[in-house]
Amino acid sequence: MTDEQRLETMKTLLMYNIILTNDVATGYVYEFLQDLEVSPFYKRKVKFWTANVRKAIKAYNTGITKRIEKKYMNFMTDVMDEFNEPLGKILQQLYYSAVHIIYKHKVPNAELLAKLSLADGLVSCALQNVDNCTGRQNRLGNHELDHCARGFRWLRLTGLHNAFRQLLKAVEDATGHVTGYYEELYGSREIETGFRALANELADSNRIIEVANSLDHELKDVS
Repeated sequence: MTDEQRLETMKTLLMYNIILTNDVATGYVYEFLQDLEVSPFYKRKVKFWTANVRKAIKAYNTGITKRIEKKYMNFMTDVMDEFNEPLGKILQQLYYSAVHIIYKHKVPNAELLAKLSLADGLVSCALQNVDNCTGRQNRLGNHELDHCARGFRWLRLTGLHNAFRQLLKAVEDATGHVTGYYEELYGSREIETGFRALANELADSNRIIEVANSLDHELKDVS
């Protein structure tokens, strides 16, 4: 593999990592919104910010469609299909862990609040992932790759993050600010381990290459 081919593959893997992480976050937020919309809290500010969150997801998806070549989008769809099972298992375990903690505090609507907390955490992780990959402090070992990585800043879910934080506050207001479980939830070793496992799965370039090769896409080992 030439240096140019290696650089192109690394840029592609970096973009896939960011988009995969964003897709997990937006997908889980969408799932949470479906549950929220049939809950007794779906009114007034909650309804308003739910609509804004949906707009932010739509704007992101529109940007992806316009700026990413079709061949890459087709590949991303295939990759997500291959990653669904392992990622789904991690997300399910995170959900059960969160519900268990909230139940311990005898808080009503534990299932909905667990999804709310996890959705918020996933969006924050997606933002941090982009910052880690594209921030000026980042050094990926290649000047050209560093420069290219900063060009992926448009993939940052800033609009979704801002709207979702407002939605979180609105749900807290609607549920009477029952937040006694926060300290245990966000300090939980199980939750921390789950998010780390999720990040490791999404950042596994060898796994992406393996999936690409199995789907007859051209990605080569860059090690």
